[in-house]
Amino acid sequence: MVKIKAIMIRNVHCKAFILGLFLLLSPLCCPAIDTSSGPVFFIGEDIIHPQGLVVAVNEISRKPYTEGLGNSLPKEDLILNLTLMNNGTNDLTVNLMEDFSLDMGLHHYKPIGDEYSRVKMDSANLGAGTQTRVNLTFRVSAEEKSAPELIFNFDGSNLRIVCDEQLGKIVSEGSVSFSSKEDVAKAAKILVDAGRLTAAKGLCESILIRNPNDCQFLLLMAKIYSAVEDDEQTAFYLKKIDVTRMSGADEAEEAAIMANSIGYSDVAVSILSAFDNAGLLNDNQKALLARSYYYEDQLQPAINILNKLFTSGYSKPVAYFTMGNILNKAMDYEQAVYYWEKAVEGDPEYSEALFNIGVGYYKLGNINKAREYWNRVVSSNPDSSTLSAAEEALRETDDL
Repeated sequence: MVKIKAIMIRNVHCKAFILGLFLLLSPLCCPAIDTSSGPVFFIGEDIIHPQGLVVAVNEISRKPYTEGLGNSLPKEDLILNLTLMNNGTNDLTVNLMEDFSLDMGLHHYKPIGDEYSRVKMDSANLGAGTQTRVNLTFRVSAEEKSAPELIFNFDGSNLRIVCDEQLGKIVSEGSVSFSSKEDVAKAAKILVDAGRLTAAKGLCESILIRNPNDCQFLLLMAKIYSAVEDDEQTAFYLKKIDVTRMSGADEAEEAAIMANSIGYSDVAVSILSAFDNAGLLNDNQKALLARSYYYEDQLQPAINILNKLFTSGYSKPVAYFTMGNILNKAMDYEQAVYYWEKAVEGDPEYSEALFNIGVGYYKLGNINKAREYWNRVVSSNPDSSTLSAAEEALRETDDL
């Protein structure tokens, strides 16, 4: 079992740069808003492509599919009615069978055609200033009940349309009075994740006016302000959260990650420790609590948590990394190096751990070993700040 102890540091004759030598912390930031799969819209919204193509999903319906089932799982035909309009100056052709697909969460589907129209179309040819309405039919598992997302890939641009009429109404009308809180939260989360922060903020504020202590929407507001790097407002909403009203440990984890990322680790400790005392944290969440204690300089509680995790077989590299940082702060550099090396065993490209091993050996007076690890950082494809730190360390120890 690891306990805090202090050891004497060997005398190291070196440049004054030792004063600026620092440990790297693994990035612990909020999940970034991911728009890599394209912007997200809702049924009922008019979406304009740069070439002037306007796309709108008008309605969605489902019909049981009974032909040729045999012993297979039940299926449904999901039909989307779309309007395509060419507001540009050039003729456009949309390949209905290739340009569209449907994401249902569990499975991904391609259209089977315009099954329920008299005139079947595989493509839509749109002259300048013209429009057409088409049906897209997707044969899906009847077990899929999540909101379908229509994916449109046209001329190299991707967009996603959430095909849920209730959510579409909430977003297009800003209507929350006659909507369930669950639907408003679902719409707001989609908007936040899509980077449509103004619309998401409007929905959240409309709920918080009526219920200012609603944890779910306070957390969403914190996420909105975190996305625009407004740490003060992020902290304001996180501090308003009543832990006893939170829905569970996952919500607590999300709040704690945000709090740590903006330097409010005391908030993270307060939230996570309440769930830990109730025995509700999983191992990853306990490791997060240990890191939060470390940020607060509460080393022994952090060590106690990590010791229990390691004894139970937990071996995530970030946990070893945290233990190394704790022991470094306690001036036990040999043990710090041991745990950082354990982190690298689990993840050979863990550049922050590699850098810190170099720092540990530097403090132990082994300059050659320190430089060996800093050189490994340079060749490990690190992020720019870690690379810069390693290159600076190598420059300053070049003639030692």
